[in-house]
Amino acid sequence: MTETSTLPAEVSAAISLRDIACEFKEDPLTTEGARSLKILVVKAVQMSDGLPLLWSLLTEDGQVWESGGYLRRMQVIDFFAVLVVDILTSTRDTIAATREKHPEWVPPSEAARLDPGLHTAKQLSAAIRETLDHLKRPRPAVSEEMLQRSRGAYDRSEGETISDILARLESGGPLVKE
Repeated sequence: MTETSTLPAEVSAAISLRDIACEFKEDPLTTEGARSLKILVVKAVQMSDGLPLLWSLLTEDGQVWESGGYLRRMQVIDFFAVLVVDILTSTRDTIAATREKHPEWVPPSEAARLDPGLHTAKQLSAAIRETLDHLKRPRPAVSEEMLQRSRGAYDRSEGETISDILARLESGGPLVKE
C-alpha cells in the first residue's frame, strides 16, 4: 500500500461525516441521540488525527514524487483538510448548542479534543494551501541565452554530472567546483 492510497477512502468518509455533522438534529438527551452524537464526536476526532498523519506522509523528507502527481495529491489533501475543519466546527457547534439548551448535559469525553483538533486542522489547512499556491505559481520564462550557453558548455564537456555534485556536497564540499 502506498502512502496516499488511503486518501480516496478518507475523503469519501469525510464527505459523509461532514453531511452528518452539518445535519445533526438528534436529541442528545435520548439514549439513541447520545450514542449518535458520541459516534460523531469520535469519528470527527479520528479525522482530525488522520489529517496530520496524511500531511506528514506527503511531506516526508527524502520522498520524491513526479510533480503532476504531487500537485494532485496536494489538491486532494487540501479538500480533505477543508472537510475536516467543517466536521470539527459543526460538531463543536452542536456540542455548544446542546450545552446551552441543557446545562445539565455532559458531552462525551472525546469532545474535549475537538478544539485542539480544529486548531491543528486550521493550521495544516493553511500550510497545505501555501504549498498548493507555491506549486501553482507561474514559472519563470526560459532564458534562451542561458540555454545556448549551457548547450555550448555541454558540447565542450565542461559540465559535471549530478552524481559528482551530490558526492561533493555530501562530503561537505561547496556547491560549485573550485
